[in-house]
Amino acid sequence: MRRKGFSHVVINTAHADTLGGFFTALGWQLQTEALDDASAAFWGNTDAHGALHRWRLPDGGSEVILLPTSFEEPLLRPEACPVATPGGIFDINMRTDDSDWACGFLAAHGWRELVSPVAWHFGEV
Repeated sequence: MRRKGFSHVVINTAHADTLGGFFTALGWQLQTEALDDASAAFWGNTDAHGALHRWRLPDGGSEVILLPTSFEEPLLRPEACPVATPGGIFDINMRTDDSDWACGFLAAHGWRELVSPVAWHFGEV
């Protein structure tokens, strides 16, 4: 992790098109690549099928990789699982000029936050 935050995020998803609409609206650029068996195994997604979606900020400073998975793939953490410590390494920190719009877009597509979003300014305490 660099001082300015994470530069790469990898998400296993059966909803790459829905998430892709979000990144398109934010102005990110899509690069579609074939997903080979070695890459799928590296990310622990041996049931992967389809194309890898690599979304990049126009300045190239950050990227999100959406790895395809089937709708039958079990969740890594059940939705009903209690969360002992909100936040932490599995938060997705993203850059956006309008966090209210971003949260609204995600909520309209089924995302449910565990805790309220917090605007973070790197370097501040």
